[in-house]
Amino acid sequence: MKNTFIHCLSVGVLSSSLAMSVSAASDFVYPTIEDDRSGGVTFTPMFGNLNLDDGRNVDSDSVIGFGLGYRFSDPYMVEFVYATADAETKAGADIGDLRQYRLEMLYDTGDIGNFSPYIALGAASTEFGNNATVVDDEGAISAGFGARYNFTDRVALRGDARYLRGVGDTKGADVYLGLALQIFLGATHKPAPAPVQKVSFVQPKVEVYSLAERCQKAGGVINAGNCVKKSVSTDKITLKVEFASNSDKVPSAYLPEIENLATFMQQYPTATAVIGGHTDSTGSAEYNQSLSQRRVNEVARLLSANYGVDASRVSAIGYGEAQPIAGNDTAVDRAKNRRVEASITVEVEETLSIDVK
Repeated sequence: MKNTFIHCLSVGVLSSSLAMSVSAASDFVYPTIEDDRSGGVTFTPMFGNLNLDDGRNVDSDSVIGFGLGYRFSDPYMVEFVYATADAETKAGADIGDLRQYRLEMLYDTGDIGNFSPYIALGAASTEFGNNATVVDDEGAISAGFGARYNFTDRVALRGDARYLRGVGDTKGADVYLGLALQIFLGATHKPAPAPVQKVSFVQPKVEVYSLAERCQKAGGVINAGNCVKKSVSTDKITLKVEFASNSDKVPSAYLPEIENLATFMQQYPTATAVIGGHTDSTGSAEYNQSLSQRRVNEVARLLSANYGVDASRVSAIGYGEAQPIAGNDTAVDRAKNRRVEASITVEVEETLSIDVK
């Protein structure tokens, strides 16, 4: 057993030294297998403790061994493990060597800094005895977890924990805890560097404009050395006049409304008015149309005759009974429908100073 231990330990140290020297010479990258998936061969010298089930009547002992693995894609690796130890009964009697074989699938759960945790699932077999006498465990299911601490892309320190449950008549339950040095072997390659794209810088063209050009671009004109812009806004006011039934005379109560309208139009000489006349539904539609037209004509006449508003600034339209604002069933509602409305549009010119410097 001592010779076996020395041999395994020597192989592990030699392999580790070789891997570290190669790693110092070049960065390790998994070889590409297919579809740009990474893969590689691993060699893992290991040392640990195998805690055997009490039913075996075999004392737990330290074990040494090695693993050979192959990572066939980023998260998956398959590994064969061989471990050996001196086997003694709990009474201290030597019964030869203990030999254990495991075939497992390892799955990386994701990197956490330099740590790479993983889970493992597979099958195992443990034998006791010398070459003349062999006791077979009849096999076991192996399940557990571990983690690697990656010193480089090629060399990592690894910790493992396994639970081995027998599937034969023995039904033993063993536990393995160990440390290992995992070394990546096999062909390596470096990815081709990305092509360097040349970026040409073009100095932006700065155009210089005169004050007049900048003012024109802003929509203004030069006035006394300044750039000014005229803006136009529109305001509307509404005039309401209600008439007596079948009458086109403006009641005296509404004359102040017409006077206010005239004052407003005199204050804004460019203002124009559209006056619309309306009736209730009493009488025929033809008569109501004529009556509404007479009403708006009367309002337009008062604006011109009494207040001097130019007739060209006033448009008069009779709508008859076509646009009621209330019902026609009561006297109050019919009075609301007998009305004249005026909409006033005013264009206001305002001079604005524009900073174009």
